[in-house]
Amino acid sequence: MRKILDALRNIINTKRWRDSCVLAFEIIGGLATLLTILGISINTVWALDEKNWIGGILLRICILMLLFVGTSAVIYKSKGKKYSKEIPIEVGQNKVLIKYGNIFNQTAWRVIGVDTRFDTRVDNKIISDATLHGQLVLKHGTKEGIQEAVSQEAQRRGLNSDETGGYTFPLGTAIPYKGSDGDYIMVALTELDSDFVARTRMPDYETTLMKIWREIERVYGGHDLAIPILGDGVTHFDDGQDNSENLLRCMLCTLNTSRVHLKSNVSIIVYDGYKTNNEDKGRKNLPLYEFKDFLKISR
Repeated sequence: MRKILDALRNIINTKRWRDSCVLAFEIIGGLATLLTILGISINTVWALDEKNWIGGILLRICILMLLFVGTSAVIYKSKGKKYSKEIPIEVGQNKVLIKYGNIFNQTAWRVIGVDTRFDTRVDNKIISDATLHGQLVLKHGTKEGIQEAVSQEAQRRGLNSDETGGYTFPLGTAIPYKGSDGDYIMVALTELDSDFVARTRMPDYETTLMKIWREIERVYGGHDLAIPILGDGVTHFDDGQDNSENLLRCMLCTLNTSRVHLKSNVSIIVYDGYKTNNEDKGRKNLPLYEFKDFLKISR
């Protein structure tokens, strides 16, 4: 019983349920108005019993409530079905499509979060082969090709290599790279600590996202973009703010406040599963409808 009550409470607290109730109220109200214009009332088809008129009124109220709840439930279910896989929203001047999928199956320029050194050592210590960064190096590009792209960007910025021959870029740096299956934009999302853990905090994450949006605008060249929920992986948030929904909201808010205008199709890809080491990684249960009119509500 407690689980049922918790499930009902979770449904009632969603934007999808609230919108369904509003639409149900409008439908019932519109129907009542139409019947009034036609001269049809409840008394026409169901007169109150003079001896028990209070009970008749209560029964009518119960029937009306059941009609309202039933209509709301039907609308709630239809909205869930319609927006189960994707939902279009507007973020400033940008039209963004949030959808489930695999970032590597997209035909657009794909954005991949990496560390500030743009490392290519996929050894499950520095870079895990389960991350998008690791997958890019192992399956969708080459170490040599990535290192060449990084070296060219370092020269453009006037950076000097360290004793290992690598470069350290500022957080937010974006470097285009042509992989074996299309074009990518690698973005410096986090720094690695001495134990090779990608660490950040939400305030730093927000600041980095602002830089990333501006960098993407600089290099994307008008191409369509596919972007995962950045940081939704092995990135460790020291303040515990690594919830997928929180990260997506942060991405949308920073895109809005950055005033960046991406004049192409922009898709944010919610991880829909891929196989690594013969393990099937399943879909994240992220309620897409909750992001409908998100920025209009948050203003």
